[in-house]
Amino acid sequence: MSAKHLERLRLAMAECHRAYQDYMAGGKTLGFARVIKQRNVDVLASAIDAMEAADGAQRDDLEALVRHVKSWTAQWDEFYDSRDNWSDADAFVFQTRVPFPRTEMDRLFGA
Repeated sequence: MSAKHLERLRLAMAECHRAYQDYMAGGKTLGFARVIKQRNVDVLASAIDAMEAADGAQRDDLEALVRHVKSWTAQWDEFYDSRDNWSDADAFVFQTRVPFPRTEMDRLFGA
């Protein structure tokens, strides 16, 4: 995988992480959760793009991230659709079925 692919993914993930920190500090509300979802679109696109240039362990690590983001997004949609009349100030919390692949991301980014 090229340095360009890796940097694009790193930047997308950094933006998503900042959104997650804001979500945690801001009371875990729908308004903040929406930003995470938007940032995850960029993470997913970057990961899929990087997979085209990856091989072996890098590809496996990226696949773990894609599985996590797709699962998280499906859960987000299910939870959102479970209720009408959401407000951005409403609590928006669910337990992630597929945890963030920290080990794989540490390996991918050389942490």
